[in-house]
Amino acid sequence: MRVVGFFVAHILAAVNCQAAEPSPWDSDVQGCTSATPGSAEIYDVSQSDASSVTVKFRGYASYPTALWLTSEEGTVIAYTDTGLSTTGDVTLAFTGPKPLSVGVHSCPPSYNTTTLRTWRGVYEDATEECCSDLGVTDAERTAYEPSFTLTAANWQSQEFSVTASNKGVINFAKDASGEIIHLNQGGSGFYSSPAVAIPPLTTRLFACATLPESINGDTGNTVLKNPLCVEENLVTRIVDNLEQRSDNPAAQPDNDALGITYKGSVEAITATFTKACATDDGIIYARADTMSGTILGFAQGDALSLEISSMADASTMYVYQCCGVTVAARATPVDCPSGALLAYTIDVDATKAAGRTQIATAFSTSGVGTMSATGDRCDDGLYGPGDYVLNTTDGSNCTCVAPDESLGQFAPSWQCVSRWGEKSSWFTPGQQAAIYLVIIICVAILIFAGCFLYFKRTATPIYKGSTTSASYPQASGAETYT
Repeated sequence: MRVVGFFVAHILAAVNCQAAEPSPWDSDVQGCTSATPGSAEIYDVSQSDASSVTVKFRGYASYPTALWLTSEEGTVIAYTDTGLSTTGDVTLAFTGPKPLSVGVHSCPPSYNTTTLRTWRGVYEDATEECCSDLGVTDAERTAYEPSFTLTAANWQSQEFSVTASNKGVINFAKDASGEIIHLNQGGSGFYSSPAVAIPPLTTRLFACATLPESINGDTGNTVLKNPLCVEENLVTRIVDNLEQRSDNPAAQPDNDALGITYKGSVEAITATFTKACATDDGIIYARADTMSGTILGFAQGDALSLEISSMADASTMYVYQCCGVTVAARATPVDCPSGALLAYTIDVDATKAAGRTQIATAFSTSGVGTMSATGDRCDDGLYGPGDYVLNTTDGSNCTCVAPDESLGQFAPSWQCVSRWGEKSSWFTPGQQAAIYLVIIICVAILIFAGCFLYFKRTATPIYKGSTTSASYPQASGAETYT
């Protein structure tokens, strides 16, 4: 059955890969009926950021009336009919899930067919059969390990660059969400990236290199090792910017405007702090002990979850929120409006006690947590991948599962099963093993008994008084005696 399922899944995937999705520009591209000019050419296509490509064209008698991109499935993912000239270039930003490849089209059509493998496609090609657990050697680290260039001036410009002593098979950079924000393929010698834009409010950057194939000394097989990566944490830079204004942070007299909920168990309590404003351009973070203490956690959006059971008793925590955060290239690139960074003082002991009470009460009434109304995200980000709750509405046990970008998923979602688990045979594994053993023994006995009876009925008769056996012809229907 597993083999059948494997082939069915691949057949369905192949069928799906051929199915173009509807787009707002379908009627526009289908309306192109112009003849192909002999000299019209799309001569260069390149990707410069995560969501757009630049197209260069020439040789059109007048100018192209439209340019568009299609994904590998044939879906139109970008379209423009403005700002075009006889010769020039245009940048097209695509929408939706990141494609593996893009096809470039024009009206009137060019004489050549142009396709570009996107950063995502190149990355998946390079890591398709990745990766061996073999560790990176000191020599490989020296040759290929990337290094960030992120000076104060770079931060003000909201950009960074990466260098390495040698180019990897591919060199790439990712943000905290795993989005590829820069990629270079091929070449040799010293590697130096162009300036790469920092995605707004991303908390981490990763610079990586995939290494050339190497030989496993134990097996002699050629292997591809895991990419060699370094990380740059941006949380401290962001928080320092938010607290730059003289009236930020502004201490609050009470915590009434700050939502606090709890999950986990009475031994391991996680407190979720929800900011008071409903805008999406907000942040929330926490510091330990003092208003300038260690940053305990940072979140963009509505809520911040922290495990509080391990925090020291009789300690204090400060939770900060800001709505209306803006990000731009300037002296203080991440800015919170004047007086908008609110600071709430949290008594850790009181918060632990409230969490224990709420969780114990919830369990005693047979349920913890609520289900998202839409199912698109795990309660709008209040829960992260790996968290689980019991849905009190239908009794199902639900786990927050990380998105699978290859399936076009970009937000965590709930996956639920019956509270009592999947239907089974009602027997434990040990009981099932005992039953199988009894069945095997019974089958063996039946086989032995059958063989015994067969050989008994077909045995050669032995003449009485003789120590040798002999065969005697028998008449039809006659009995045999021994």
